[in-house]
Amino acid sequence: MLNHIFSSRQIDAVMLASLWIQYVHPNKTIAAIGMLAGILFTAVIIAGILDFIFKSEKVSREIIYAAILLYLLVALMWAYLYSFLELVDPASFNIDISQADVNLAAFKYYSFVTITTLGYGDIIPITEVAKAFAVLEAVVGHLYFVVAVAWLLCMHVSSRSR
Repeated sequence: MLNHIFSSRQIDAVMLASLWIQYVHPNKTIAAIGMLAGILFTAVIIAGILDFIFKSEKVSREIIYAAILLYLLVALMWAYLYSFLELVDPASFNIDISQADVNLAAFKYYSFVTITTLGYGDIIPITEVAKAFAVLEAVVGHLYFVVAVAWLLCMHVSSRSR
């Protein structure tokens, strides 16, 4: 559905333009637009990968790679979401984010630690919204593996029985 509303090129152009403008003219609004564009861009790519996976009739190496890439992109999308949340409400996490580059890098780390439910505890969600997103990401991470493995196994067994 997102593919019909926005093209990935339009979203990518907005995201890149906001990053370039940030270097010349740092601005909270421009940063927020860039983060939202990052969320939308990864959502469009995720939708394309899901379409590729679901249209496949048998399990292949490409499907396995696509499933792994999907997991990594979901974590990246959460990192953009956390960065946006911290930009909108600076007290959302107990992290020092004085620079935009440190911000996204720190939230990429936090996202991967959260989606895998590793949870080192060095970055902690403070607000209720941040806690809710962290819980949701952890649940999505677990459910993804359960559903993906079950679906791929079922698809593999059904293609072998034909």
